[in-house]
Formats: sequence, structure tokens, C-alpha cells
Amino acid sequence: MKTKERMTLVAICVTASFFGGFLATTFFQGIPEAQASEKAAVLEVVSAEQFRLMDANGKPRALLTTSKKLTAPMFILLDETGTPRHTTTLTKSGDPVMSFLSAEGKNVLAMNTKPDGTGAILMMGQDKSTAGSWTIVQTKDGNWHTAFEAGLVEATLGK
Repeated sequence: MKTKERMTLVAICVTASFFGGFLATTFFQGIPEAQASEKAAVLEVVSAEQFRLMDANGKPRALLTTSKKLTAPMFILLDETGTPRHTTTLTKSGDPVMSFLSAEGKNVLAMNTKPDGTGAILMMGQDKSTAGSWTIVQTKDGNWHTAFEAGLVEATLGK
């Protein structure tokens, strides 16, 4: 084979390589590599006793679990130090309760429904006593009423 023929063959091969690369990036760019097995990765049911959401530093920031006392479902949000700051759970009778906690872990605000169908918002004092509660009640005649019961707040409301 002559040098001129070799150079022509090399030029054709190099041109074909560039053209093939161009076609591949033009037509196949953005297609996920695992597209064929994508459906196989989808699970219909995932079962576990606890799910933990971890931050970039490996610290748990949220938990989906069951309470040890009631075996009721429980969702907990944790701050940077790992202290629970919000919980959502069910009571023994199956009624939902949302609690908001201070940085010290004290319950400062709770919202719940009661077995009789009423809803309540409870505010707690620093000593864990109830500072006050606001309840929304529907009477037998169908009318809605709100009731505020003051605890520690009572002294400041009268001034």
C-alpha cells in the first residue's frame, strides 16, 4: 500500500470517528443510562420499622417511626442538635396530635382533635403547665362556638 493511499485511509477513519461522535452526542445526549431497567427499580411497597432523613453531615433530621408506648405512627422533626422540635402522632384512641417543642425539648404548643370531634390548641407554660387552650366546639343545634380557657395567662388578661 502506498503512502498516499495510507494517508487517505487514515483521513477517512479520522473523519468517520468524528462524525460518529457527533451523531452519538446529538441523538443520545440526555438519555439516562439506566433507562431500560428504570421500571425495575420502582417498588410498589417499602416496609420498615423506621425511616430516617439524614442531613449532609450524617445527622438525623426527621424520623418516621412508631411510638414505643402506643405503637402509633409518629413523625418527628429534629433540629441541628438532634433535639425533637415537632411531632405528629396519634393518641391511644386514634386522634391526631401535633406538638411544637422548644430548643430545650419542652412542649410549648399542641394542636389536637378529641374523641368527641372537637379540636383544641393548647399553649404550655415554661413549667409544663397549660397556659391556655382554645377549643372549637359544634353544639347539638349545629352552631360553632370557640372557648378559651386561661391558665397562667389569666392574670395578664385582666390587666
